[in-house]
Amino acid sequence: MISRNLKTLLVSLFLSIGFWWGIHVSFESLDTYVFQRETGMHPVVFAAQLAQEELTADLYARTARNSIIPFELEAGSALSVFIRTDGEEKVLFRKNSDVPMPIASLTKLMTALVAVKIYDIDRKVGMSPSILAEQGDAGYLKIEDVFTVRDLVYLVLMESSNDAAAALAEMIGRESFVALMNTEARNLRMRDTFFVNPTGLDPEALEETGNYSTAEDLVKFAVYISSSYPHLFDILSLETFDVTNAKGEFHHTMQNTNTILNWREWPAKILGGKTGWTLQARGCLLLVVESPQQDGYIVNVILGSEDRFGEMEKMLRWILT
Repeated sequence: MISRNLKTLLVSLFLSIGFWWGIHVSFESLDTYVFQRETGMHPVVFAAQLAQEELTADLYARTARNSIIPFELEAGSALSVFIRTDGEEKVLFRKNSDVPMPIASLTKLMTALVAVKIYDIDRKVGMSPSILAEQGDAGYLKIEDVFTVRDLVYLVLMESSNDAAAALAEMIGRESFVALMNTEARNLRMRDTFFVNPTGLDPEALEETGNYSTAEDLVKFAVYISSSYPHLFDILSLETFDVTNAKGEFHHTMQNTNTILNWREWPAKILGGKTGWTLQARGCLLLVVESPQQDGYIVNVILGSEDRFGEMEKMLRWILT
């Protein structure tokens, strides 16, 4: 026999389950009603929301498809990362992305960043024999030339001028400037990055270690520049630019070393990038492109390549498949 108290407990439990189930059903019905009411009253808004969700999901779906499509690069290291507008990151492709490698003139991204942080961009800088002793003649700089820091930053980023990079470093002394480059790298937690000069040139003795980084560190660096110093990528996006001296007189027309800027197969904007090449580093290329759905951007890095532009185009085509 079941006692009266136990009967009362069981009946109460049964009734309470029915009560809470009824409330749950009621709330679900209310949610459905509100959803149907809103989409009925605002069909354009609802359609736009669905379209945005589909666009956002498209790159992820494409990434899933790509994961089963064979793809290889000859480069020593490569990394492609999609950074969505909300900050979420998705790796699209990687190869030895955590291996430190020489970075050649990708160095000049840090040279430019340190310069705009510590100098008045209107400060005038005269060219000296020690500055012009750097290897290479990009920028066509001469002893009598005087430029502003702003001019030199353009020359460093677009023409990859070693003389301009040396001029920026000489203003406070090369050792002090390079120390600031390494401090900046540490502050950005670029743990596998180190600089010995502001140009990216190989050390005179090839067995010595020059500037190095990893594809992962460089993606992190590009994301920081894009968010905190976007005007540097504005410069990097220019195919040509007329540089003037400190007096405002025309000096020459710069041609960006990054020939992939005029590649028309990418369906969105090419936001800019930096090239590099030395005997030790081989071909290097960092390229930032707007995502096809315009819901973020993609940072691509290739290091140690014999065909940096061709391999970058190959990777971008693969992302689009």
